[in-house]
Amino acid sequence: VKYELREIGIHILICSASFVDADGESRNMRKFFKFNVSNPLSMKSKSHTLAPGTAHEAVIVETQVQNSTTGALFLNLVKFNPAQGLAVDD
Repeated sequence: VKYELREIGIHILICSASFVDADGESRNMRKFFKFNVSNPLSMKSKSHTLAPGTAHEAVIVETQVQNSTTGALFLNLVKFNPAQGLAVDD
């Protein structure tokens, strides 16, 4: 089972099974799994204006990404998507 959880906090997964036992009786079984969902990454952003008021004015965006989990995380790609009307120089 794969399901994206968008809400941070405590969740409960309920698994149930219906079956017929050896005596031919219909039976039900339920199991509850309680778990916490947290955001794996913490991000903080700052912007800096270089040469304000000149023809060479530029804005630099600094973003710090921190692993909030107890395990290792590996990022394959970090991409900045600018707002409409802005451009990115890599």
